[in-house]
Amino acid sequence: MSWLEIVNAISNLGVLIVIAGFFLYFYARDRETHIGSEHDRDKWIQNTFDLLMKKLISINPHILHELTDEESTKFSLIERDIDEYIEKLRLATKSSSVQLVRFHNGGYDSAGNPFLRMSVTNEVITEGFSPIAPMVNGMFRYHSAYIIKCLDKDDYLLIPDVETIKKIDYTTYKFLITQGITSVYYTSIKNNRGVNIGFLAVTFVGKNYPDSVDNIKKCLADKRSKIGILLNIENSKK
Repeated sequence: MSWLEIVNAISNLGVLIVIAGFFLYFYARDRETHIGSEHDRDKWIQNTFDLLMKKLISINPHILHELTDEESTKFSLIERDIDEYIEKLRLATKSSSVQLVRFHNGGYDSAGNPFLRMSVTNEVITEGFSPIAPMVNGMFRYHSAYIIKCLDKDDYLLIPDVETIKKIDYTTYKFLITQGITSVYYTSIKNNRGVNIGFLAVTFVGKNYPDSVDNIKKCLADKRSKIGILLNIENSKK
C-alpha cells in the first residue's frame, strides 16, 4: 500500500486510522523481543496495517478512489450547474438565501453503525445576509428530524411563518430562529431509486417575507427536478 493511499484513507476516515497506526506501532515496539529483528517488526506492522486497511476499504469501497482529470472536470461542471440553478432559484423567489443540503455518513459508532450527517454543499445568498453553510457542516441529521420526516412523507415542506412549528418541533424551530430565519421552504432531492439524498431550502430572514408561496413551490419543483438529475449523474460516475 502506497503512502498516497494511506494519506487518502486518513483524509476519509480521519482519527480512526491515526489511532490504529499508533496502536500498531506501540504494540509492535512492546513485542519487539518476540517479533525479532527491526526488519521483521516493520514487516509485521506493514502486514497488519494492510489487513486493517482492507477491512476499512470493505466498509467504504470508494475510499481510495482518486478522481481522474476527466472525472474532476465533469464533477466541476456539474457543481457549477448546480450553483447556477440555485442562484436562479434565489432570484426567482427573491429570497435571502438558497441552500442545497446533501446527506452523508460521518464515521461509525462502536457497533459499526454509520453516523447519519448532512451538510450544505452549495449555497447562494443575497447581499447583506449571512451564510448558513458553516452551521450545517457535518451536522447530525437528528437536528432536522422534523424536516426530513416531512419530506419523506411529502416532497415539500412549506413554512411561511416559523412560529407555527414552535410547538410541533422546538429543535427545528430553535435552529431556524437562531439563524434569523422567519420563513423557509423545502423540497426533497431523490436518487434514481426514489430515496431522499438531500433537500433544497429557500430561506427568508427578518421581515423579508415572500410575495407568493405558490410561486416558490413552482420554482422549487422546477429546480428540484434539474438538480436531482445532476446529482444522479454525479453519483453514477463515482
